[in-house]
Amino acid sequence: RSDLETLAARVMPGRTLFLGKIARQKLAAYYSSADIFAFPGIEESLGMVYLEAQSCALPVVACEEWGGREAVVDGQTGLLSPSSRPQGFVDNLDTLVGDSELRAKLGCQAAKHVRQHHDIDKTYGLIAGQLVALIR
Repeated sequence: RSDLETLAARVMPGRTLFLGKIARQKLAAYYSSADIFAFPGIEESLGMVYLEAQSCALPVVACEEWGGREAVVDGQTGLLSPSSRPQGFVDNLDTLVGDSELRAKLGCQAAKHVRQHHDIDKTYGLIAGQLVALIR
C-alpha cells in the first residue's frame, strides 16, 4: 500500500485517496461518489466487489480471469483485459478516464445488469428450487 500511495502522490498528486477498510453499511456511499471502479481482481472467485460497484452505476475495469468475467460484461458494464497483458488494464482505465460519455453509458448499463442478473432473491430462488427438486 505504501508503494502505491507513493506512486499515486508522484503521478497524480492530490487526485487519489486510499481509504482502507470501509464499513459495509457505508460502501454504497463511497461507490456512489466515484466515477470508475478499477480492480484487477487477482484470484477473486466471484468478484462480489464488481457487483457492488456496478449496482452503484460504476463502470468497472478488471482482468477477464477470475471473477471479472463472472460479474462484468465486457464493453457493456465495464472493460476487461487479460491479466497476461497489464497494459490492457491501463489502456481500459485510460479509455474510461478520458470518455465521460462512455463512463456514464457503461455505468447505467452496469446498474441495470446487476438488478436483472444478480438479484439476491432471484439467485436464492433458483438455488432453492434446484435443492427442492433434488430432494424430491
